[in-house]
Parts: sequence; C-alpha cells; structure tokens
Amino acid sequence: MKSPPRICIITSGHIASSPRVVKEADALQAAGFEVTVLASDHFEPVRRLDRSILERVAWRSVLLRPQGGRIARLLGKLRREVCRIWVVAGRSGTGVAIHANFERHQEFVSAALRIPADLYIGHTLSGLAVAATAALQKRAILGFDAEDWHREEQSESDRRKGQKRAIALIEEAFVPKCAYVTAASPLIGAAYAALGARTPTTILNVFPLSEAPSSQNGDAGQIDAVYWFSQTIGPDRGIEAILRAVALLPQQWELHLRGTPSPGYVESLGCLAESLGMKERLKWLPPERPDQMVRLAAPYAVGLSVELNQPPNRAICLTNKIFTYVLAGTPVLLSDTPAQTLLAKDLGKASSVVNIEDSRAVADSILGLCSVEAREEARTLGRERYNWDFESKALVTSVRQALGVV
Repeated sequence: MKSPPRICIITSGHIASSPRVVKEADALQAAGFEVTVLASDHFEPVRRLDRSILERVAWRSVLLRPQGGRIARLLGKLRREVCRIWVVAGRSGTGVAIHANFERHQEFVSAALRIPADLYIGHTLSGLAVAATAALQKRAILGFDAEDWHREEQSESDRRKGQKRAIALIEEAFVPKCAYVTAASPLIGAAYAALGARTPTTILNVFPLSEAPSSQNGDAGQIDAVYWFSQTIGPDRGIEAILRAVALLPQQWELHLRGTPSPGYVESLGCLAESLGMKERLKWLPPERPDQMVRLAAPYAVGLSVELNQPPNRAICLTNKIFTYVLAGTPVLLSDTPAQTLLAKDLGKASSVVNIEDSRAVADSILGLCSVEAREEARTLGRERYNWDFESKALVTSVRQALGVV
C-alpha cells in the first residue's frame, strides 16, 4: 500500500502562538496526509499552552529549543547584526538577508532536513526561508502561507535599519518558487501576487465549528461590555480610542481586554481610564488557550477588531478576532481599514464599520449592534460560512494540486 504524502509545516513561533498552523496541520492530517510541525520552544510561559494543544492532536511535532549556551546565543545575535550591516550597505544577497532576519535559521534548517517530507510549508517569513532551503536540498515541493504582508508589518520607526530590505530579498527569492501560496486576506494575496506568487488562495483566519457555543449558551448572560483580545496588549492598537468611546456609553458599560499587557501599559491606560471616569469599567483578563477564545467571546455584547491603517500590513489584514466573534455569535465593530471595509459587505448586520477616532460614532455603533438581529446574523454566518470546516476545503485542494494527488 502506498504511503501518504508527507508534509512538514514550519513556523519560527510557538505552537500556541500559531493557531493558523494548528488548524492547517489538523486539516491536512484529517485529509490523509502525514503531517509534522516544526516550531520553536523558546518562551517558558507559552509551554503550558503548547502542551495543552499537543495532547489532543494526531500529527507529529518537533519543538526546537535554542541550541548552545549563552555565548552561542550571543554569537548568533552578533552574526545577525553583522548581516544587517551588510544589508544596509547594499552588498547582500539572499543568504545574508536570511541570517539578518532570523538568527536561528541554520538550527531550523538542520531540524527540517531530518524530517522526511514531500512538501515543506513555510509560515512566517522565517518559516518560508527555512522551508525553501529544506525543499531545495530535498528536491521537495515548497508552499507558503502568508498570514501577513511581511515587508510592511512594521512602521519605519519600529523597523531596524535594513530590515525591510532583508525581508524583500527573502520574499522575492522564494515566493515565486512556491507551488502554491495561501493568504489570510484577499488584499494580502494581491500583494504577494504582485511579487510573482501563483494566484494566491484566500484562507481566512476562521475556527472549527466544534468551538462554537450552542445557541442557548450563546444567548446566556450577555455582558454589557465591549471585548478585545490579543497575545499582547499595548499602545498603537486603537485601544485608547475605544476607551474614549465607551466612556460615552451608559454607566453599566465596560471595556474588557484579554491578553498579556506590554510593560507599563496597565499603568498608562489606567491613567487615561481614570481621567475619563472609566477606572472601574476597564477590566484586564488573563490569556487563555486558543481553543477557548470563541467560547469566551460569546457572552459579550460587541467584539472589537480595531486595526489601524499604518503600518500598511494592518490596512490589508483580516485577523482572527473578527471570525472568533462571528463564530461566537457576537456582533463585531470594525475600524475602517480597506480589508475590513471590504469584508463588512458580506457580514451585513453582524458588523459595523467606523472611524475609531470619532468617539460619538463609535459609541452609537456599539449600541446599534446590540440587537437580536445582529447576533442572529453573526451566528448564522459563523455556522454557514465563516468557520474552518468550510474554509479548510480550499486549503486541502491547494495542497492536493501542488502534490498532484487530486
């Protein structure tokens, strides 16, 4: 009996920090492929969440801890900085750009080469470079999942010198070599198509129907609160603008934030809340397992997806927040980025698009989303269209075509 095609999915992040990787691995394993995920294991607080995911999956994982001691890691960072200097000087090729972008590249390549695969799929830019290097050496097929438009993920002030050039060199070298590209939004797909990707397939950041609350539970105990979550909570995410809008709502309304605050952010946002009379109405919630996020969003009146238009990647992305809320049956307030404005046409009554700097308009939109019709439309969209059971079919088809096993 012929063995199933082997797939290696590569991310430079933790398993728990990469829900898109987990969903992809689940779908491809269920479709009959033999899947191995190569991921990082470098941050102690996330390891518990990694274990909770790996306890229930059918695919194999290889978790790579940083190699060597403190001196070896310092030398790796030094090499990365030297490579960045060469990139800034305009004297670098793809190899130098790879090491300027990711100091653990060679560790990951060595691990990837020990994983037999017919197809290597890169997640994150670092994952793409590792997958491409392994695929070339193994004469295997290369795929890429673009969750973001990587060269435009950071603002100029946050980006290190030469970083954008290094990213561009990597993208231009490897994206055209991919047998297929999937993208997390239509506009991200269009950005990579312009770099030579073969007609990218949009695979939205949606979640399995099994994570949806029952209709009865979804209506129980609705909280008069606006809800936002992320791995990290910090400035330049639009939270301050929302806080000002919630301050205009009736006194029972609160703003709930779930995730790990960046250093000093609890204090700085708390000062703003106090100045607005919102000190007791701003609630901080701890991080939770990815597979619990839909359930946790269900009781809220309104979910927030407040992307900004800068850096450019934020303007064209569609994050998992939107689809978490929709599957939970929770109406969603969208900031007016191009990608979210385009999506809102399909979300109908389940969403409202606003300029988040207009506090009065935001407050009015929040109240406008508090209707039975809005919740019912969100619930219907989540169960019929915006879920992983539906979306994963396009992923499996793309992979089958790339491997020639349709």
